[in-house]
Amino acid sequence: MHAITHRRRIAIGTCLLMLAGCGGSDGGSAAPEQRALPAGWYEDPDGDLVATAVEDQLGTDPHSDACVREAGCASAGRGVSAIEKSNTLLILDSSGSMKGSAGGATTKMAAAKRALRRYVAGTPDSMALGFMVYGHKGSNGPSGKARSCAGVELLQPIAPAASRRFAATLRRFRPIGYTPLAAALRKARSAFDGKQDDVNRIILVTDGVETCGGDPVAEARRLKRAGIHVMTDVVGFDIGDPRAARRLRAIAEASGGTYSDARNAESLYGVLDDEIAHNAELITQYLCVTASGSTVSLCREGAVGSASIAMDAASSSASLAGRDAQAREIDRLRKAMEAAGTRRDAAFDRESEAVAKRLQREVDASRRRLDALDR
Repeated sequence: MHAITHRRRIAIGTCLLMLAGCGGSDGGSAAPEQRALPAGWYEDPDGDLVATAVEDQLGTDPHSDACVREAGCASAGRGVSAIEKSNTLLILDSSGSMKGSAGGATTKMAAAKRALRRYVAGTPDSMALGFMVYGHKGSNGPSGKARSCAGVELLQPIAPAASRRFAATLRRFRPIGYTPLAAALRKARSAFDGKQDDVNRIILVTDGVETCGGDPVAEARRLKRAGIHVMTDVVGFDIGDPRAARRLRAIAEASGGTYSDARNAESLYGVLDDEIAHNAELITQYLCVTASGSTVSLCREGAVGSASIAMDAASSSASLAGRDAQAREIDRLRKAMEAAGTRRDAAFDRESEAVAKRLQREVDASRRRLDALDR
């Protein structure tokens, strides 16, 4: 991403000010607590610190880190930032229906626990994980509904080296109650406290839709826009009703996440094994970028610089148009991006070689854990 001319700076500023009218989209109606700008200003799918709205107007791909490509390293989604500061909260449905069959003699709960146990074992220790469960309290009858719908529990806070405690965590509950998806997403916000500058994600595994009267789509949208920018990926497990699948897909789309359909146990194992493979791709990319350090650092500085110029122009245009709230929010986002870029580049220059060696050790350890589970 190179420097932009003064004339193009003015054009981009005006275009960004027009927001949705110039190619942006707010991804849905904004609730009162949401900020003054559409969702694209808060999205960063490639993890390069430059928001989707800005990349769209600069003509760069918001889904692929250009600096990683310039270094000759294969793209793997969110890029190296997904290793450096990664937090994933696993949320599992433990409602009564999870006692049903996942094919053969395996219950859906047993299959889900096995799939998640493999995912955690195969995740390098630096990539912090946490675990939340719902539906494991009360009962699936009317008398136990209130307790079940309120029974959302963070059993393992988000932290590195999650595999050391995960097997014991999975033994602490059994499927019994209702499906409070909205309540789980609402409670998930506190699990990410203090992680505003990180790459935050939820992987939600459920075999059904909301049954406690909440609005999980609205909660996913609020969670994303709450200042911690959490993306929610939903795995629909044994979802036979197309309408239910659409409702679950809407949860993922509201947060910029993806929906995966797992019809049986083998399919679920495949979805989570794909996540293990993606983590391995991220590490391979990180090792490649580390070997090309100066190229990546210079490119990143230029990318943030060009984005900063465009955002400054957008703020000026908003101010001239009397949209002071938008101007202030653009300035806030610009300053946050610049500060995050400075921290990221300093840490990369100082620590990348040591981090690369540590990650290689962690990859070897995760492979041994997976081999032990498969034996």
